[in-house]
Formats: sequence, C-alpha cells, structure tokens
Amino acid sequence: MKVTEIRKRQFEGNNYTVHDLVITGTCSPETDTLEGLDSEAVEYSVDARLLVPKSHFSGTLFAEVPNRGTGSIDEDAANTTVAGMNKAKRGRGGFVDLAPLMKAGHAVLNLGWQNDVPLAAGKGFKLGSRFPVATKDGKPIQRYVRQEVNAASRFFGASRTFPVNGLIDLDYNLADNDSVRVFMRRFEEDKGVELPAAAVIVLGKRQVRIVSSTPVPESAIFDIHYLATDATVSGLGLVAYRDVLSYVKSGKFDVISPRHVVAFGVSQSARFLRTFLYHGFNADLGGLRVLDGVVNYIAGARRGDFTGIFNNAGAVSTQQFNKRIGDNNFPFAYATSTDAITGKTDGILHKYPPLLQPKIIHVDTDNDMSAGFGWLCTTQTDGKTPVDELDNVRHYFLAGLQHIPFFKPIIPGKRSSKGSSGVTLHYNTFLKASLLTMADWVDAIKLPPMSRYPTLADDSLVSLAVAQRLWPHIEGVPYSSVRNVPCHIIETVSKDVVVPAVVETYPVLTPPVNSDGNETCGVVHPAIQVPLGTYSGHSVARNGIQTFLEGEFIPFKTTRAERYDGSRLIDSRLSVEERYSASSYATQITAAAKKLVKEGFLLEEDIPTVTKFDKRAFGPVSKL
Repeated sequence: MKVTEIRKRQFEGNNYTVHDLVITGTCSPETDTLEGLDSEAVEYSVDARLLVPKSHFSGTLFAEVPNRGTGSIDEDAANTTVAGMNKAKRGRGGFVDLAPLMKAGHAVLNLGWQNDVPLAAGKGFKLGSRFPVATKDGKPIQRYVRQEVNAASRFFGASRTFPVNGLIDLDYNLADNDSVRVFMRRFEEDKGVELPAAAVIVLGKRQVRIVSSTPVPESAIFDIHYLATDATVSGLGLVAYRDVLSYVKSGKFDVISPRHVVAFGVSQSARFLRTFLYHGFNADLGGLRVLDGVVNYIAGARRGDFTGIFNNAGAVSTQQFNKRIGDNNFPFAYATSTDAITGKTDGILHKYPPLLQPKIIHVDTDNDMSAGFGWLCTTQTDGKTPVDELDNVRHYFLAGLQHIPFFKPIIPGKRSSKGSSGVTLHYNTFLKASLLTMADWVDAIKLPPMSRYPTLADDSLVSLAVAQRLWPHIEGVPYSSVRNVPCHIIETVSKDVVVPAVVETYPVLTPPVNSDGNETCGVVHPAIQVPLGTYSGHSVARNGIQTFLEGEFIPFKTTRAERYDGSRLIDSRLSVEERYSASSYATQITAAAKKLVKEGFLLEEDIPTVTKFDKRAFGPVSKL
C-alpha cells in the first residue's frame, strides 16, 4: 500500500496535525470476488484526511465514512480551530462536532470510498476515489440500466435534478444513443407511460433532455432506461475501507498506530457500514478483525447498493422515489433471523464468529423508523416476533426527531398539516456522547447503556391502526400514516427495459404516542420529555407523499381558551398555561437533561443546548 502526503498543517493551537493523503492499493480476483473485477489485479486510489494528536494519543482511531464525499474534517487551512471548522461545515453537510473526540486524545480519519465522487488529491473539501472501469475479458461491460429521476428532487450531490429546461445527467455513459427509453408515472405505484421518441433528446454520452409541452407534476417520476457502459468497480470502496484500516492498524503506517479502530457514519455512511459488515469485510485478508467498534447513525434498517457495478451509491429508497433500488431487501437486523418471504436465514453479522464481530451502537430517529423501516432492526420480518438481542449491539431510538434538522423538504410545498413546522431538535448532541461511549466500550473502560429502541417485547411497537387511534385531536393535523413500506424486490430485463418487481411487502409497525402525540419510548430529548408541542419525525406533503427527511412540530396552544372555537374543542392537548410557567418549565427541562447525562446519553457540556427554549411559547409577558 502506497501513502502519498499532499499536505500537512497544524491545527487547534499546534496540538493536532491534519494530513491530506492519497492512498493507493491493489485488489486481486484471487482475494476478492467483485463484480467487474476481471482476471488481473487492479489498482485503486482514495482520498484520506487524518486528524492526529501530537501528544497524549488515546490509542483509538475514529474512521469516519464521508457522506457523499463530505467528512467532518474541513480541508481549509484557514480553519485552524474546531470552531472555525464547524462553521465551515455547516453548509456542506458536515454533521459531527469533533471537539469531544479531540479533547479525549482520539485521532480521526476521513476516508474516501464512493465510486462516483472523483479523487480530489487535496483539492476541494470532498473526499473521493479513482477506480478502474469494470471489464470482462478485457472489454468494458455494457448493461441495460434504469435510472430514476424525479421532477421535484434535488438530492444532495447526486445527478438527480430535473430543472425547468428538462436537462438530465445520466449516471453512466451511453453505449447506444438509440437505446434510451423514458417512462413517466405520477406516483410510485402507477404504471409508467412511455414518452414519444420526439420528447427525448440525447445531447451527449451522459445527458438527455426531456421536452414537455405541459407542466410536469411535482411528484412525477421519470424512469430512464438505456444501454450503459464504462461503470467502475464500485465494490472497491468496501475493499479500500477494509485494506486501508487494516494497514493503519497493523503498525506499518508511519503517522499513527492505533490499538482500536472505531468506524462511524451518518445516514448514507451508516448504510455503507451496514453493507461493509454484511458482506464480510470486517475480516481482513489475514483473517483479523478490522473494526473494533461501529457507531451507525440514522441508517434505519437499510443497507445500500455499494457493491454492484452500474449502481447509484447516492440513492436511497423513499415512499415515492427510488422505491425499487433494492436497499430494502432482507436481512435487516444484525442478529440472524429467517425471512418470512424468501425463507432465507441471514443477518448483518451472520458471516462472523464472535471474535470478528465489532461492538455496535446503532441509533435511529423517528424519521428513520417511518422512512427507513427501523422497526425491522429489532423485529423479524413476520412483524410478530422480536429479533434476538446481541451482547455486542446497542440500539437507541431518538423519539420524535427528524433525519436532518433544518433540511428543506424534498417535496415542494407545505405539509398537509395546518400550523406545523419542521423539527429543529438535533441528534448531534447524542452522537457526540455515543462516540465517547464507544471509545470507552472498545477500551473495556465502561459498558454502554442498555438498548432503548422500540420492540414488540415491551409493546413499544404497534400497528398503524393502533397508533392512529392514539393520536390526539388536533384540528387540521391528522395522523401521518404514510410510510416507506419495505418490500422484497427482484430485478429483470425485458425488451431492453429494466423491470424491478415488488414481490411482497413486509408488515409496518410504529412506536405509539401519548395524549400529546409524542413518542415516549427510546431516548427522549429533554424538549420532548417536557414538551411545548408535538414532535413527529415524519410528515406528509399536501400531495399525499411522505416528506422523506422532514417531520413536523405542532406547537401547543398558549392558553386554554385557544383550544376552543366557541364551545367546540379544536385541540385536545393541554395548553402551555395549563402545564407550566416559564420558570417551572426551565426547571423541568433542565432536570430531564441532567438525567440523560447521568444515564450516558448526553454530555454535560450540551445541557444548555438541549434545554434552550423560546420564551414566546409562554405568552408575550412571561419572565423567568
């Protein structure tokens, strides 16, 4: 393995150094079976950014998986402090505050892996890769592919936009311009209608234009089918992550030699880690354990298409879009279980003996329960039986939180609910504590808290019908019952068109709510324990589609009188004035935060953050 240092800089008062690296390795068909890997060994390169303490190294390296190329270590040399780095990350999707890890003397590595994020070699903030083209018998592989584009979505950095001018970037090069066929459907379950050839104009090897004389519905889905070529060996991202960390851990790496390696990822990155574990990559080529710990945040029960060629690593299934990409196939749980549809017995950790299994902290929000079918993390696919609990796995559920705070809804337009807004409570405070908890766990210092996640075993999972009956009466705000329903998918090619068939769906379960409409199971944010309204991690847009990443906050009425329209009750929830004064509220929410600190779910330094509230909820004259 070859390590090339692009630059090195001082960080945080010279107590840390940041190394920008390009790491080059090889992969052979004799050691790895990857789609698109031909008969000869190939070379790959990945970007790496390493944050190293100059003294008092704890011995633990946190290996973060960048989300679509974005990691938590900012590349700008001007940002030589944690505060400056965090400010730079805010607009880029950097989710993690590294200050607690640095204070504890841990090192952090951001490692590129994604096949469609180009190698940066120290230029720009994204971390990518350079992988060879997938070949068979020395020739680039060609294949009919299906690419889904939705009219409304602007999905992170992926080529998933449909601007007004109708331009669409293809994921892969066209092998045959005449092979392009486009079908449009309004909703996911609709049958697509093929557009006439005159409505589809091929502009180059990777771009087409769709011409429409009538307005396109905001929910419209375009299925683009074409014969593609020049895919890369995308599975090398998993190989690179395994081999680089094995090399770093072996003592051969000059910059740092950790005793423990802990992986962590958020959203797509957590799905990458679940895929990494499932395919057996946590055993290196010498049969040694690669990752000692894994912290997975907001993956739900999903994995991702990170191994197959002609994949779209940035895509994720939703209730309306990319439903059929296959990231929701069995297995879902870390423990071994039997699938109710296929009869297959499997699990994320099924391939490993106990000594090769990492310790795992898996955390989901309410949004990941509804959009990412998180209930299948603890429930067998029959919807009736809990999955066995593993001693090396902890599941935590963040009640009422949405996938990414402040994220604009994928679906334009307001929610169907009246008077609601997005949930602004952030999971990052819990993530900081989870990382430090894992550091103690792998170092045998302290065990983490026991799992707190919805399960059939304690009746914290119920059917949608039961949950709907428990929902309080709030005029104009119905219960959001729309879910991304998991299903078993088989893909076939018929007449040059890729046809993913939904074979059968799995039962849907959800956490129940109390009379305020709030969930009470799992790890409950202080602002939801002592609420000023209803917090839901899921919501529905006016067109009936789940808003994907966004939930809703429905504030309580300020006074009892506001709960009535004349003699008619319009809100069954108690008003703020019927619950607490501003002073008593401050006391209660602080007590709730301190309890979470004592239990190990929060850091004491974050108490002011999680107890901050808007005094206007208590009326214009309230004073503390």
